[in-house]
Amino acid sequence: MSLALFSGNGVHVAVIVGLLVLVWLPLHSTLMLSGLMAWLGFFGFGWYGPWVAYVAESAPADKTGFVLGLAMAINQLAIVSIPPLLGWLLDISDSFMLGWSLLIAMTLLGLLMTIQRQGENNESDRV
Repeated sequence: MSLALFSGNGVHVAVIVGLLVLVWLPLHSTLMLSGLMAWLGFFGFGWYGPWVAYVAESAPADKTGFVLGLAMAINQLAIVSIPPLLGWLLDISDSFMLGWSLLIAMTLLGLLMTIQRQGENNESDRV
């Protein structure tokens, strides 16, 4: 497994791939479903420690505490609000497709924002 998979972009891609497999592949095997849940658990939840380090290192030196606090506050709001939202989407659509698609879209947005931020950092390094 490439070390790039553990970078910010790699984790986003790993979660998107896992969610796409969850949405579009029929998983009738308990072993396959267990493997997918392990994959999503590792990349979807196991990211928290490295994410905190990434946020702290990405922030300007004089704003580290503010940026880390803001990011963690937004993260906590998502932890509280997303499960009921996914449940509501299941109730109105009678399918997990809408909820998983929302998670895929949000993860893709995170990936694009990370790529944009890295591009801005690379531009400032050239000056």
